[in-house]
Amino acid sequence: MSTPSTPKVSIVIPTYNSEAYIRTALDSVLEQTYTDYEVIVVDDGSTDGTKTVALALDGPIRYIHQSNSGPAAARNTGVSAAAGELICFLDADDSWTPDKLRTQVEFMVRNPCIGLVFSDADEFDERGVQCQSLFSKRQFHSELARVSVVEGAFQKLLEENFIPTSTVMMRRACFDRTGLFDVALKGPEDRDMWSRIAVHFPIACIPTVLGHKRAVMSSVSRDVESTLRSRIRLWTKARQLFPQLASPRTVNALLASTFLQLGFFVLQENNTREARRLGLKCLGISRKPWEWLLASSLVMFSFAGRDIANSVFRMKRRLLGGDAESMS
Repeated sequence: MSTPSTPKVSIVIPTYNSEAYIRTALDSVLEQTYTDYEVIVVDDGSTDGTKTVALALDGPIRYIHQSNSGPAAARNTGVSAAAGELICFLDADDSWTPDKLRTQVEFMVRNPCIGLVFSDADEFDERGVQCQSLFSKRQFHSELARVSVVEGAFQKLLEENFIPTSTVMMRRACFDRTGLFDVALKGPEDRDMWSRIAVHFPIACIPTVLGHKRAVMSSVSRDVESTLRSRIRLWTKARQLFPQLASPRTVNALLASTFLQLGFFVLQENNTREARRLGLKCLGISRKPWEWLLASSLVMFSFAGRDIANSVFRMKRRLLGGDAESMS
């Protein structure tokens, strides 16, 4: 039985066709120096050998299969089945350092007011480690570089998702207060969850690499339109739920940029009416002259079709320098 000084941890691993990777993820859990945990593998409708790999390992592993419903629904299933006071998430293609759980459990015991703690991670692919620190790539990297409560976490999360999901440890009480992951969001559902938690609980950061993130192109990331629309829903929801925290200036700036990105995307798909609507929405809230120029061009050329759209899109890329916000 867990005691207050050694709370039991539930580790939720959502997976979909992860036969090639899930063994590495599970091995990294079974090699933890902290051992009071359970593992809940939620198979979100895999058609490969994920189940066989997961069940072949000895350890406190539970396997749950459900029809394909997306990562938010899979995490919700895992949370609902979890027995632990503390809950962690590990994506099936990521892994942990051996002291990940111990480091975070000790931190949470020392800091009972903290609702969620996260850590740094490196990023790797088949060639090896390509980035030593994900924090170094973040807008708020200087603050993340020290052990501390993240001040103004809700507002910061509006601008950037700086929390690697596979490094999160949180208290069950967070879900009791805020509810589960929003299954209507495809892509930023984790960012939405951390934002809602930040409204009610302090969030802390341990700037030590405790996770390894595999660089793979997920199906959600490839679905540009779905991701952009989910980001619009994310910010619109934040403004509706927490108007005292989500300032109109910040939210409008984020929405205007995304309306513009989505508008050019649907224009390339020859959806001229939707492109025109998004261009007008951008014009209605943007405060940046270059966005007005591009949004005006978007509206104007939405009457001309795909060929002109390609020319406008090339102009947009030149003006923006090819930069784009991370799809998260």
